[in-house]
Amino acid sequence: MHAELISTGIKLSRSRIERLMRKADIQAKQSKRHRRTYQHRIPQIAVGNLLDRQFDAHKPNQKWVFDITFIETK
Repeated sequence: MHAELISTGIKLSRSRIERLMRKADIQAKQSKRHRRTYQHRIPQIAVGNLLDRQFDAHKPNQKWVFDITFIETK
């Protein structure tokens, strides 16, 4: 509030502004804090194509594959 009044050319001390705001029952509205989200800076390891599109296995449990194209999140 003080900085805004100073920028418009009104010169008042902070204590005077606080006193006037208290008397008029005015409170400064706090802006919502912006929360940054960071992805972890862990380097991604590229894994080579181990199957080389040869999906036929001679015995059970030799080759396992999965697909993560959709992960449900909140």
